[in-house]
Amino acid sequence: MNQVTVYTTSICPMVKNLLQEQGIPFREVNVQRDAAAARKLVATTGQMGVPQTEMNGQWVIGFDPDAIVEALQKEWGGDWRWQQSLYLYRRLQKR
Repeated sequence: MNQVTVYTTSICPMVKNLLQEQGIPFREVNVQRDAAAARKLVATTGQMGVPQTEMNGQWVIGFDPDAIVEALQKEWGGDWRWQQSLYLYRRLQKR
């Protein structure tokens, strides 16, 4: 089963928004509220900054839509909708 986990804070909605727009289920871990998860995150990736997204062992550090879509394509397949959605997302960001 594909598992996506987003390590985030209360003021970091970008990855969550992207995944929700794509209908991708994910588990959110708020490192502001979970000190043990924050320590584990640093031990695993060497990074404390958020967002960090883990997909079946593959990590994307920061908000990088291209890397997130690439990782999702590896896990869910090369569905054309990812490319179309990323294109639309980028257009909206430029406004």
